[in-house]
Amino acid sequence: MLEGNTRDVSASGLGLIVNTVRIEGYCMVVDGRPRKLVLQLPNGPVTVLVLPVRSERLGESGAGYIIGAQITAIDEEDRQRYSEYLLSELKPGRKSFLT
Repeated sequence: MLEGNTRDVSASGLGLIVNTVRIEGYCMVVDGRPRKLVLQLPNGPVTVLVLPVRSERLGESGAGYIIGAQITAIDEEDRQRYSEYLLSELKPGRKSFLT
């Protein structure tokens, strides 16, 4: 499991700030596998499948990475809560867990 914070969230994708781009020894941006993402929202966790599509190192001091990810699947109940969040309390920096 990889913990990070959200950045630039939208209905179709989001950015995640994390300390590494590797899970279980594999670079998640290169391996092309969808990943389960749990967003910790004020009205409870929302689980989505995301496809990491790009990564970029943040600074040269080892500050981590930003990963751009496309949302590929979300169940209807979670989609409703996620949409409500986007419309009402859009705030970057929420805790997220990527597996």
